Amino acid sequence: MAVLLLASCGPAATDEEKAVTREKEPVPLEEGPVTGSQEAPAPEGAEKELSEDESQGIAMDYVRDSPTFEKRKGKEDSLKLLATTALERPSSWQFDYEFECGIDGYGWWQPEPPPPGSFPHTAKIVVQGGQVISAVLDDTWGMVQQRMIGAASTLEEAANVVEVGFLTNWVQGVNGDSFPNGEVSGQRQWRISGIVNTPDETGDPVRELRVALESDLAFDWVDQVPSPSRPGTLTTMGPPTYEWSFGNVPQGFQSGVAYDAYVSFLQHTSAKAVPGLDLSRSFDQTVFTAAGTQTMTLTITARDEAVGKVNIHLSTWEDDLVDPVFVSIAGAETADCAVIGLGGRTAEICDIPVELNTPVSVTVTIRVTPKVPEVEYKPVVRVSPHRPSGAGETQFGTTQGGSFSYTDEAGTWTVSAEGSYTWRWTANSSFDYDVALDPTAEQP
Repeated sequence: MAVLLLASCGPAATDEEKAVTREKEPVPLEEGPVTGSQEAPAPEGAEKELSEDESQGIAMDYVRDSPTFEKRKGKEDSLKLLATTALERPSSWQFDYEFECGIDGYGWWQPEPPPPGSFPHTAKIVVQGGQVISAVLDDTWGMVQQRMIGAASTLEEAANVVEVGFLTNWVQGVNGDSFPNGEVSGQRQWRISGIVNTPDETGDPVRELRVALESDLAFDWVDQVPSPSRPGTLTTMGPPTYEWSFGNVPQGFQSGVAYDAYVSFLQHTSAKAVPGLDLSRSFDQTVFTAAGTQTMTLTITARDEAVGKVNIHLSTWEDDLVDPVFVSIAGAETADCAVIGLGGRTAEICDIPVELNTPVSVTVTIRVTPKVPEVEYKPVVRVSPHRPSGAGETQFGTTQGGSFSYTDEAGTWTVSAEGSYTWRWTANSSFDYDVALDPTAEQP
C-alpha cells in the first residue's frame, strides 16, 4: 500500500504517519557523497594537514560559492582578505574577508524585482583540517545554517555554542503515489528541529542533554522511539511533563543522527496552505521474492516561483517483513549535498535548485532483502520546499548557562545540559507543508 502524506518533517497521529516523521530535517551529513560548498566538518581523525595558503583558498572559495555571494550579485573585485588568525588547533585558521553585493540581504532568495545598490559584508571563516567548520556574515548570518544566528564572534565564545531550532508546522495525509500541487490543511505539529553542538577548538561534547515540554495538551503523537539515527529517549510521558534524554552530544554534524523531539495532535482548522510543488515517483520493481535492488525515480516540479530549492529526505527501517538500505544517489549533481546516512537507513539531498514549471528528477538505489516469501516495498520520501526565510514568523535568542526555555502554543520547552553553554535558538512559525510519500512494506 502506498500512502501520500503532506508532512512537516514531524510525526503524524496514525501508525503509518509515525514512520514518516522519525527522521530529522535535513542538515548537512558527513557520510556518503557530498557536493557543494556547505560542508559539515570531518571527524577529527580525518583532518588534513594543509598549509595556511591552501586553507585560505578553501575559505575564499567558500565565500564565493555561498548563496549570499552567488545569488545576491557578489562583486568579485570587492572580495578582499582583511586578516588571518592562527588558531590553537593544528591546521586551523580564521580568515576575515570583506566584499560587496549588488542585492541587500542574505541567502539564496531574492525579492522580485531586486533593488539595485552596493551592500558591504564581512565574513569570518574558520578552516580546520581542510574543512570549513564555522562561517558567519556580519556577526549575524550563519552561512552553514543559512539563517540568522545573532551577534557572536567565530573566534571567541564564553562556552560551547549549541544551536537549537524550534518549528511549528502542519501535516496532511493524501492517498496515492503522486501529489499535484493544491490547497491543503491538516494536523498541527511542534518540534525541536535540530540540536547541533557547534565545532570549536575544545572538542567538548554537550553533556547529558535533556529536553522537557510542559504542556496541558494531550498529544496524539509523541516522539519516543530511540534508534541509531534518533538517540533521544522519552523518559517522562505527559501531560503535563514530557521529557527526552539524549546523553552526551559530540561536536559537529553527526552522520545520520538527529537530536530532535516532536509532538503533534489532530487540530481541525480552516487554515489553508499550498505547498507549491508537484511530486511523483516511479520504480523499476516493488515486489521482491529474493534479495535485490530497487531503483526509485523522484520527479519534482515547482509550481510557485517562491520555491527556488527543495530538500529530499528519505528514510527506511528493518521490520518483520523486509530489511532495506539505501545504496546510491544519482542525478543530484546540482545539489549542495547528496548523503547516505547511518547504516543506509537515511538519505538526504540538500538544496536542489528548481525552476518554475520545470521537472527535476533524481534516482535512488535501494537494496531490498525480504524476510517473507513475497513482499511489496517502497521507502519513505519527504520533499521540503525551500521558501524565503521571511515566509514565517521567526524569533531568535542567545543566552548562556546550563539551560534555557522557549514558549509556543504547545507549551514551554526547556533545553538543559550539565555545564555552561552558549545557546543560540531560532523559532519559526510557518504554514509551509512538506510533501511526503509514506508507503508501508506489506505482503501482497
